[in-house]
Amino acid sequence: MERARFVLCSFATFLIAACLHAQADDPAARPPVTKADSDIVRRAAQILDSPGKWNRADNRVCPPDAKTFSLYCALEKGRLAARAGAK
Repeated sequence: MERARFVLCSFATFLIAACLHAQADDPAARPPVTKADSDIVRRAAQILDSPGKWNRADNRVCPPDAKTFSLYCALEKGRLAARAGAK
């Protein structure tokens, strides 16, 4: 449980940092976290629910048949799953 909480907080921090970086033209911008953002992070945390599923050698290439996932690929897979679930 503690490990899952750590991973979820790490994802949330990463997601917020990515949003802030994307809005570098306005350093005061603080976009709200949406339900979709939360769904993506939640799905990514489910994907990385054990240390054996985490690929720490990130190259931002996310094969569809992968058994281990980098943080980037877990978020990308979570984004795709959230988008598919919204349709």
